[in-house]
Amino acid sequence: MSEENKQGKLPERKVLPIIALVFGAIALALSWMPIINNIAAIFAVVGVILGLISLVVNRKHKKVLTLVGLAISIASFAIVLITQNSFSKSIDNATSEVAKDSSSDDESASSSSEKGSINGKTFKVGDTVTYKGVEFKVNSFTFKPDDPETTVLKDGNQFAIANVTITNKSDKSISYNSFDFQLDNNGNTTDMMETDIDNNNELDSGDLKPGATVSGDLIGQANPADKLKLDYKGSMFDDEEAFEIDLN
Repeated sequence: MSEENKQGKLPERKVLPIIALVFGAIALALSWMPIINNIAAIFAVVGVILGLISLVVNRKHKKVLTLVGLAISIASFAIVLITQNSFSKSIDNATSEVAKDSSSDDESASSSSEKGSINGKTFKVGDTVTYKGVEFKVNSFTFKPDDPETTVLKDGNQFAIANVTITNKSDKSISYNSFDFQLDNNGNTTDMMETDIDNNNELDSGDLKPGATVSGDLIGQANPADKLKLDYKGSMFDDEEAFEIDLN
């Protein structure tokens, strides 16, 4: 009787264990590499199957190589799952950050575009200034002499009358006020709140619902020889917004 039979264990049948070990080793080597470890998962599954078959075949034999191959294959498959999960989370986080940055950039670009379209710019009579769905236009600008019998203007000055139209094409109500506008005379800004007793078309204050329009006169005083601008720095758009219109 051989020594193995005396101990009750036969030599291990090594063909299947060796193949299982090879598959497990390949799977282990590839299991750390994202995407490529999909192949490693297949090798690991094959290694596990071969290891289980080898356990059955070697049920009365030694099982050293079988257990080693089976353990390596199972470990490789587990590493594949862990690596893929980690890689997937990294991709999701990166995608989320890119989407967030893209959205932030788009919003910033949109905001800059809107602000840049009017902020600090100079327009002329007849131009339509549009911002956030609100349109503003100076239809005309004229000078009118003071009534000699009721002189209220400074010497040499006349009424400076800008006829304006505000149209609300946005989806919410907006407020307007004649105090939002000033007459700029070479940097000297004055309110356009003069009273011409013959004018009953002065722009007052109020709210415009979506789709509504209001027109009226803004009346200041200036010398006709002066170079004048109409400044808007009010609340119709944004506290940071400002534009000006050359009047003459």
